[in-house]
Amino acid sequence: MRWPVEAVLDLVSAGMSATEIQADHPELEPEDVSACLQYARLVVSGETIAHVA
Repeated sequence: MRWPVEAVLDLVSAGMSATEIQADHPELEPEDVSACLQYARLVVSGETIAHVA
């Protein structure tokens, strides 16, 4: 199942922890939340995704 990064970031910005997000949405892995945060960091840093892949 795919979740938009924006949806996961909305949950984080609402104050939910990765553990809370996973408890409410068991289809998500803890690594999914971490990957969304890493992606968001790359986007705002201006670093290209291809550079880190």
